[in-house]
Amino acid sequence: PSPPLPLPVPASQAGADIAADGRGLSLWNGYGGFDGDGRHYVTRLTGRRVTPQPWINVISNASFGFHVSAEGAGFTWSRNSRDYQLTPWSNDPVSNRPGEGFYVFDHASGKAFSPMAATVRDPSMTYETWHGQGFSTFRSKRGPLSMDLTQVVDPVDPVKISRLRIQNSGSVPARLRVYAYAEWVLGGHRSRTAATIVPARDTATGAMLAQNPYGLDFGERVAFLGASHPIHSVTADRSEFIGRHGTTEYPQAVLGGLALSGRIEAGDDPCAVVASDIDIPAGGDVTLSWLLGDAATPAEASALVQTHRGKDFDQRLADNEKAWRGFLDTIQVETPDEAMNAMVNHWLPYQSLACRIRARSAFYQASGAFGFRDQLQDTLALLAHDPKLARDQILNAARRQFPEGDVQHWWLPRTDAGVRTMISDDVVWLAHATARYIEVTGDAAILKEQLPFIDGQQLGEGEHDAFFTPEITKNTASLYD
Repeated sequence: PSPPLPLPVPASQAGADIAADGRGLSLWNGYGGFDGDGRHYVTRLTGRRVTPQPWINVISNASFGFHVSAEGAGFTWSRNSRDYQLTPWSNDPVSNRPGEGFYVFDHASGKAFSPMAATVRDPSMTYETWHGQGFSTFRSKRGPLSMDLTQVVDPVDPVKISRLRIQNSGSVPARLRVYAYAEWVLGGHRSRTAATIVPARDTATGAMLAQNPYGLDFGERVAFLGASHPIHSVTADRSEFIGRHGTTEYPQAVLGGLALSGRIEAGDDPCAVVASDIDIPAGGDVTLSWLLGDAATPAEASALVQTHRGKDFDQRLADNEKAWRGFLDTIQVETPDEAMNAMVNHWLPYQSLACRIRARSAFYQASGAFGFRDQLQDTLALLAHDPKLARDQILNAARRQFPEGDVQHWWLPRTDAGVRTMISDDVVWLAHATARYIEVTGDAAILKEQLPFIDGQQLGEGEHDAFFTPEITKNTASLYD
């Protein structure tokens, strides 16, 4: 029989109305605040409290990334944050259902819990989240077990790494079963892709693989969920994992501490779950790491798992901090306003690059597209940090112009498909961005760059926009022209 779902916890026991302590943080608002220098935003959630809206961190390299909320609900994409979602993008105005998760079952107590508030939440625990530049860390403690989960992306490869450290401060060993879960989408919306996802397992690494061969743009690509530690059971069947009456927040396999069946079949409710049995001695600790990513072929997926599970995670964090400090420390201000210092010195430029330019995604919009004026505005904000970003985007935008003088208001980078509109201020932003770039850098040579026009159907009378893939012509002109 399926294990029972947990009973609701009365508000008086859950501490639903009792905010956590904000000691050590500035600008505390009852949910979170900045650490000493403003580089990290820290939330502390008790009982059943959640942030008023999903407070997310967007973490991305140039073509791959994820965002994750303070509660730990995450969404991962590759290549295009709208059209090739690896796991579900929520975009729900009233809830933030997790499509990924990490779960722990304690054999001694028969209880399940998680390092994150989004899954198997224990109202007696305090969940602390640190959002930083290029990483998010989730910390919690249940009895003698302290958990620390940190998530990053590789700066180049399409791989998300999640490291979990569990420390046992008790006087007896801990015997645990730890699960990692990914709910596959492999396209724009799970309701349209689930039926055609084909799961598999890599024999060399034990990683779970998945492919959607019917995907229009990314059907050849292979998603994977692997680990740096031994995997003892798996399933590719979501129904088996969450159960008939379960949810991703409270999967029945986790609540019962069940071993997984090993079922890997097309036509099921697709997901990837890997479970590992671990023993932690009294006073000891254990470190586990998972790799969620995307590759061109099964062989490349296997190679990425083998490469990245062997890399030192602490060195990753050090390299990540060095890279972001090198970018952000270009401009630092000191004013009497702590909030302004934190935003100008760290968070606004970080969000502009990680979210607006690289990811082109957030909780309420995952477009994956380049906006003609949007990314020009974003890169102008970073002229002093890295002027090459603005130069590249000016030329990128200028390549989206029709001979008639109008432009694509937005376009998809893989196919060049986009929308032709009557919006008139796009070209004004191209002129303004170019003038501002030259004013700041002195690089007037950009005006001599030769760029092609695009061509396609013109808008008819009364037609406001048209979406199509234009032809890239051999007709060129300089940026100045």
